[in-house]
Amino acid sequence: MRPQSYQLAFLLAFGVVITYADILSAQTLKLSCGVQQVAIYERADFKIVGVGDQVKPFDPEQVDCRLEIRAPSGKSFTLPAFYAQDYEFRNDGAGAFTRDWTYPIGKPGWCARFAPIETGEYSIMVRVTAAGTTRSSNTVRLRCISGKSHGFVRVSKTARRYLETSDGHPFFAIGQNLAFIKDVREMSGWLGKLGQNGGNYVRVWACCGDWGLALEDRKSAWGRSWDWNPPFVTLPGGAKCVKIDVSSRAIDVSPTRGVALKPGKNYVLTGSVQADVHASLQLLMGGTPLSTPIDAIKNWTPFTREFTSGPQDWWMAPLALRANDGAVKLKDISLRESGKGPELLEEADPDRQIVGNYNMVDCFLMDKVMEAAEQNGVKLQLVVLSRDLGGKAFDIWSKDPKSADYDAAIKDARNLLRYAVARWGYSQSLGMWEYYNEFDPGAPTERFYTELAAYLDKNDPYHHPHTTSTWGPSPKDWKLTTLDTTNLHPYMRNVKDEPYKDETVFVLEKGREALESQPVKPVLMSEFGLADDKFGLSPYLKNDTQLVHIHNSLWASALSGLAGTTMTWWWETLAPMNNWRHYMPIAAFTADIPFTKANLKPFSHSADDKSWRLVGLHGDKCAYLWFSNPDATYYKIAVEIQSPKTVEGAMITLNGLTAGRYQVEWWDTWTGKPTKKEVAKASGGVLRIVAPGFSRDVACKIQFSSMLSKH
Repeated sequence: MRPQSYQLAFLLAFGVVITYADILSAQTLKLSCGVQQVAIYERADFKIVGVGDQVKPFDPEQVDCRLEIRAPSGKSFTLPAFYAQDYEFRNDGAGAFTRDWTYPIGKPGWCARFAPIETGEYSIMVRVTAAGTTRSSNTVRLRCISGKSHGFVRVSKTARRYLETSDGHPFFAIGQNLAFIKDVREMSGWLGKLGQNGGNYVRVWACCGDWGLALEDRKSAWGRSWDWNPPFVTLPGGAKCVKIDVSSRAIDVSPTRGVALKPGKNYVLTGSVQADVHASLQLLMGGTPLSTPIDAIKNWTPFTREFTSGPQDWWMAPLALRANDGAVKLKDISLRESGKGPELLEEADPDRQIVGNYNMVDCFLMDKVMEAAEQNGVKLQLVVLSRDLGGKAFDIWSKDPKSADYDAAIKDARNLLRYAVARWGYSQSLGMWEYYNEFDPGAPTERFYTELAAYLDKNDPYHHPHTTSTWGPSPKDWKLTTLDTTNLHPYMRNVKDEPYKDETVFVLEKGREALESQPVKPVLMSEFGLADDKFGLSPYLKNDTQLVHIHNSLWASALSGLAGTTMTWWWETLAPMNNWRHYMPIAAFTADIPFTKANLKPFSHSADDKSWRLVGLHGDKCAYLWFSNPDATYYKIAVEIQSPKTVEGAMITLNGLTAGRYQVEWWDTWTGKPTKKEVAKASGGVLRIVAPGFSRDVACKIQFSSMLSKH
């Protein structure tokens, strides 16, 4: 025991009241960093000890722990720290590790992650405010040197329709949805496939409830959200317990993820039982009784059952509860390693707090996903907030901006976003915060998004863009300056007045609607795909073995004025169809397009005879064009089984170009390689080109080469 602990024990023994503030003041707050030098925009990890563990760690009103940072330029700012449990992790796809195996290491504690945004020496300390007391740590020095990274995604300062990185390099989003994170190895493999094929952007959810990764949501061993009927009863005082009745079959203890064990370890299962009339409870593990039945009487009676895992036991066998001779109530169930190790069965607590209690396993798995994105050069549009958190449906709290429920929703969202900034804000692969997936477009969310934007502006020093999405067009949200981008979720469905048979027309119409009805900000088609009339998987999708609808939608969106390509849904269906191959051509073609530097404007054109059409971008000294055959849609090729005829002599006249010589480079849109180069002249601001024959589509780049000779 340390000297200050002796002093506290002495005071307590003589009846002196010791406050939590007294306990905190007796601890030394210490900050340490694993490195002394790091490249610009790269991560440095900090460990914080002495914060104390007798407070709610995810509520900054209870404990506000943050780094105070002084940059080389003299600018000072703060960065939230975060509370975390570390885990051993295995998932190699073989044997016992065909799914994520996570096992806690030691006790949880406080950490911070920081990526410097300018070169030079930083001065960093940690400040903690808790129980009315503020304490400061030692100061740590961190030197930042120059590096090769481009930095964080932001809305371009010079071309507000597009995105760029911290150093001003254009960033054009090419990717898809990989929304539901159920297995890190699978997700990492998909991110690898995307990155290898030129993709750089993915939309994922961190709010999947109890069927996928969710940072804050109900995670219960007693049921699932889609069939929620847990065996709970309420005790005097309001606490809940589990009731097991002899008339029902055995109740399974079924956490949302398997309970990881270590072979050859001793484990202790504890709890308390009670019965109005004498009964007993039988615990069965893997169908085998775990020792003798547990007697239950009118008074709550604690029990302990021990077992040793076998040499190959990496997972707890199915645990079931069966009552004998009546009904038994069960509370305080716990599973730990012998010696009071970390809790392994937290989801078995019927009173487990939902709001403000972040799932440590899922947060750790989100770390792994973020690291996989970093390794593969992919940025994530991260959907953070759960709509129906804690069973309080979004359409209840969001009806009245002046209600207490609305206030509570804002507070909870701020706290979770604070945690997300602290844990993942450092990463260049964090492309954008998305508050909600498909909120009600008619809900009065202006106050909500305004306050969250102000909060992020203050607490996110990297200033990641923030956005949201709705289940239908939302012009009122599109016009909000507190949302940095507009997100569209159009699906090609066989419904009246929808051009569901022509993906090019569909993409252009939906994109134009948003581009023309909102302030100048980036527009992303962040969900897209073929769907039936009820938004289920379209029966036509598997007919489209060449994925023509994806190919055409990528090219149409890339040159339409959107800030990224269409982002397809249905990833689990598309991955076996090798959808990845369609990203390489568009990535190669767009790699050197100066989206943020050439004052590009979108335009389109159709031939008088309707035999071809054109989508393109042009500036004063450049143009980027995609010619397509209207008969080469997915519906005509994959459903009607037609073969489009070759288009010859497609000519376009471009106006407004600077006079001079231009290099015209024609591209095969399916291989992503240039096929032909030629020189054209623009005179009087006019340049004419004729496309080579094509049956489906062809693209070209027109770039200024030199001034025309005066002679």
